[in-house]
Amino acid sequence: MIILLLTGIHAGALPSEISEFSERLTNRMQKSVKIIWLVLSVGFFLASLTQKSFCTTRCGDSILTLLTGWMGIAYLDYAALPWLANPAILLAWIFFWKKPLPAIGFSLLSTGLAASFLLLNTIVDNEGDVRRVITKLETGYWLWLSAHISFLIGCAVELLALKLHYRSKNTLK
Repeated sequence: MIILLLTGIHAGALPSEISEFSERLTNRMQKSVKIIWLVLSVGFFLASLTQKSFCTTRCGDSILTLLTGWMGIAYLDYAALPWLANPAILLAWIFFWKKPLPAIGFSLLSTGLAASFLLLNTIVDNEGDVRRVITKLETGYWLWLSAHISFLIGCAVELLALKLHYRSKNTLK
């Protein structure tokens, strides 16, 4: 009885009123969950920028890697492909609110590109076009990868929630 009073549903409420309340509650919870996944991913991403990313003969700052990584793409260096995870995750974040299917596609792409850095042995880390062996992956890389993975999980949860919501909506009719 107390729950009914707190929610504003009275004992003699019609099924349509209960259904409408349930729909509003579900939408509110869905928005909250979306915000949590987005904040988690963006938080990991921003935290990664404050750390070192990887080491060759020296350890590089993640923010510099973000700002200069596109140059490898311009020179058609295959080792720069993981950098494309940055615009891919940005697109995933943008699409997440209105179009979950493209969001999960971009998120899957960004996660794959970010994880592909694990396959690299060498990278050009200076303007002299000299390839150097990657000796260590630092905290910045792992936080950056966590941003992609957490957002992929968030997109998958959102897509699953939408599928279950529409399925339950259609079975009630």
